[in-house]
Amino acid sequence: KLTVTQELKRLSLADAQSFWSFQPVTRPHVPDADANQEWAKTPIDQFILRKLNAAGITPASHADK
Repeated sequence: KLTVTQELKRLSLADAQSFWSFQPVTRPHVPDADANQEWAKTPIDQFILRKLNAAGITPASHADK
């Protein structure tokens, strides 16, 4: 049975350097807001809207305060 330490020793330097946490931070492409342009207020909203559209869900309207 391998331990975590033994498993890490088996990794090559190239494999370790290609691990996701060692990659430079990049800014993802923000999806275009389509028909619900007014609903998406922030770039994060645009990612959420893309997932909602893919699932066939429309976002709810804004609630009264």
